[in-house]
Order: sequence, then structure tokens, then C-alpha cells
Amino acid sequence: MPVEDHSTDRGGESPGAPVMMVGMTNFTTDVLESDRPVLLLCMPRDPAYEEQIRIMAGLARQYVRPLRVGLLEQGFIGAFRQEYGVKGTPTFFIFHEGDEQGRLLGQADLETLVHFINTHLTDEGLIRED
Repeated sequence: MPVEDHSTDRGGESPGAPVMMVGMTNFTTDVLESDRPVLLLCMPRDPAYEEQIRIMAGLARQYVRPLRVGLLEQGFIGAFRQEYGVKGTPTFFIFHEGDEQGRLLGQADLETLVHFINTHLTDEGLIRED
């Protein structure tokens, strides 16, 4: 499932694009100042990119209320990696209330990401453990 470049849709997920694009111009407002936690993927386009995007899009639909899901724009990855000390990609982040709350390095399947998300959302009191 390709993610279209919605870099002009600042601040928006739409039904056709559940994964928001995050770049230098909207990182602060859409990630650091978000009223909900944000799952953010830092990943350059490579052979595993499409699979990771498909999983991210599914997570965006699954966690509509408690979580926003974003993908770093390709042109912002270098600056982001330097600012946050990202050693390798893909790296998944959870940001909440202006801070990094969690980091997961490496390709991840749906089950791994669901566990990563649920752990952080439960710790934040945003979802209950079943």
C-alpha cells in the first residue's frame, strides 16, 4: 500500500491517507504538540518500506481514537536522525506530551507493533489492559 505524499496536508489524516506525513514544517505541531500520542516511523525507502507502510496504515485504522500514526518525509529523515540520535532504520517512536516515550529499532510485524503501542498506551492510562 503506497503512502502518497500528503506533505501539503499539514496536520491531517484523511480517510484515504490514514498515515500522516511528518516533515520539518509540521513536526512540532503534529507530533510534539499533539493532544494524542503519536506513533512515528523513521524509515528510508528500501525493499521493506511497502510492508512497513501497510502495517502502519492498518495501525492507523485500528487505533483511530487513542493514537495518531505518522511517517517521516524522506527529506526530513536526516535531520530527525541527527536530532534524536537514530542509529538505524527503520525505527518506530511513540511521542506524547512533547517527549519521546518509546523507541523500537528494526523491522516489526503487526504483533510486535501492537505490543509496543499497547504497552505505552496502557502505561499512559489511555487504554486498559484486557
